[in-house]
Amino acid sequence: MNLLLRREVRGIEDLRQVLAGSDTEVTQLNGQTVSGTLRAMPCGADSLLNSGVYAGAVRMRGNAPAGCVTLNVNLAVQGDAIQWGSAVQPGDLVVLIGRSARDTLTRGRLAFAALTCPIAELLAHPAYQSVFARAVDAGTAIFRPPPAAARMVCAVFTTMLQKAAPEMGAGRLTEQATREMRSMLIEAFGAALRSATAHKREAPPNRQAADAIIGRIEAMLADGSTALRLADLCAETGWSRRTVHRVFASRFGVSPAHYLLLRRLSETRLALHDGAGTTLSVTDAARRHGFAELGRFAGQYRKLFGELPSATLRAG
Repeated sequence: MNLLLRREVRGIEDLRQVLAGSDTEVTQLNGQTVSGTLRAMPCGADSLLNSGVYAGAVRMRGNAPAGCVTLNVNLAVQGDAIQWGSAVQPGDLVVLIGRSARDTLTRGRLAFAALTCPIAELLAHPAYQSVFARAVDAGTAIFRPPPAAARMVCAVFTTMLQKAAPEMGAGRLTEQATREMRSMLIEAFGAALRSATAHKREAPPNRQAADAIIGRIEAMLADGSTALRLADLCAETGWSRRTVHRVFASRFGVSPAHYLLLRRLSETRLALHDGAGTTLSVTDAARRHGFAELGRFAGQYRKLFGELPSATLRAG
């Protein structure tokens, strides 16, 4: 029996499974409450249809499941949605292949649907062969169909979701019905792809430098750095302070040091959420993420998330 899984989004911790099969890293970028609804709907034994809508200012990074392809449709966009450095709009199609990375920044509201299925299922499909040829090197490709095709694919996915959710929620959707739904979604996505053009990523003169700067600082975070020594970073890479600040202001709307703080606060929140019911204390979680002054940490945490860290730990 196929069952519908529904999750109400009340914080960044609920967005970690927005992409099927990945443990997504989520950073909250301001004090706006993150909210929405996510659904996961099995489409046969080896496929999953994720859908939902969420609002807030967040950056999400993660990897697509190995051996799978994810076909993502942006159903509605209010505000700014940036995927892999490019502004996207309703009807844009995103293809993620294998262990390709997902990088999405949203300031506003985004509705989406994403079908994840085995690569082998699509390799023999004529509509996808040329797409894979274009996307396989980068691992990710964004396509923009003509307006009529964009409306068509959004309508098909939306209609399928509206019809299937009540049946699946009641446990009445059969395996055969889900396989048929998957086939129809693949056909609709493929039809839109045939008329789409690859969406050229915005490429300002410092785009490569921007990606390199952000990647270097992400690597520092992965190594456990809790303080940004900007002078050392500039000396090591040859980048000027002005360039680094401009990159972060343009991409995230904050300084490099403040982005690092937001990352650490977000990681602490996820640790507190996961630590509910264990021996983890707020003090332990804060110190593990580089916060030595607990009073100051509590104030920063409350300003970003609207609650004290102890409340997050209790709620779990």
